[in-house]
Amino acid sequence: MIEEIGTVIEVQKRQSGQFIRIATEVKSTCGSCHAKDNCGTGVIARALANKRDALWMACDEKVEVGQDVKLGIAESMLLRASMLVYMLPLITMLIVATVTTLLLSNYAIEGEGWVILSSLLAAFLSFLGVKRYIAAHSREQFEPHLLAVLPSLKTQVDCIDVNIIQP
Repeated sequence: MIEEIGTVIEVQKRQSGQFIRIATEVKSTCGSCHAKDNCGTGVIARALANKRDALWMACDEKVEVGQDVKLGIAESMLLRASMLVYMLPLITMLIVATVTTLLLSNYAIEGEGWVILSSLLAAFLSFLGVKRYIAAHSREQFEPHLLAVLPSLKTQVDCIDVNIIQP
């Protein structure tokens, strides 16, 4: 399970239940590398540092704005989503490029432009197919889940009147 800590930035009570908006910080590992000053990726990471993402989630527990929550997503779901979004269009594009090349060579047509165009069209159509697949199936499996509401660090201190006895 990949876990992340987020902060509740908004709470809405609706007829269907309570929904919370959670903000998380986008983190980069470039800050720990010894070559970060000479690396283009490190420069981009510094330029995009301190970015925050926000998402809405249903929550049955009592939460307040500013309270931290723990989010999680299963590694298998993250891997499956990555395969759908990245690998499927790439594999589709390579297969279509190969088939288009073979078909064009059978008809003695030389057209590298047709191969590129058909490959890009296949990749675009596979992206649309992935989008429809995720919309038709349970999107919840690809979204993070609320694992825990962390206790608030704000503690209420009761004032007690104490008489100081002096010797």
